[in-house]
Amino acid sequence: MRSIGHLITRLVSVAFGFAAATLAASIFLSLGMVHDVLAPALNDITGETADSGWLSGLFGLISWPWVSAAALLPAAIAIAITELMRWRGLTINLVIGGLVGLFAGWTWFGAADPRTLAEGTILVLASAGFIGGFVYWLIAGNRAGNWLAPPRQP
Repeated sequence: MRSIGHLITRLVSVAFGFAAATLAASIFLSLGMVHDVLAPALNDITGETADSGWLSGLFGLISWPWVSAAALLPAAIAIAITELMRWRGLTINLVIGGLVGLFAGWTWFGAADPRTLAEGTILVLASAGFIGGFVYWLIAGNRAGNWLAPPRQP
């Protein structure tokens, strides 16, 4: 290991990256819900056309703790693997993010009856995971394994 300072800095970076990734995924998930459900309901109540942009952001902030809770365990396992294996590529972060989104959504929504997840729901959950994986890569994933000592050269 390099030093304890590198490890602490990396842990803070990973925590911030996870928080930003789950916030981005939460806002993405809320975009469709607000556009399809809440905005038309507000239009009927107020008689005016509701701006769904600020509603999506607000609903994304409100649902952020639940999205974070659903993704915490699978994301922690994925982050540990990518850190130990020093996988820094964008593609691997996108794939793992999509898998985390699918797993978190399946355990959160489909654990009681997996048949309740429609194809569109699976696509949305994977897409939210891709977005989360991309945001995580921007903040922390592109420096995975930096806290470890450099590999030995033969």
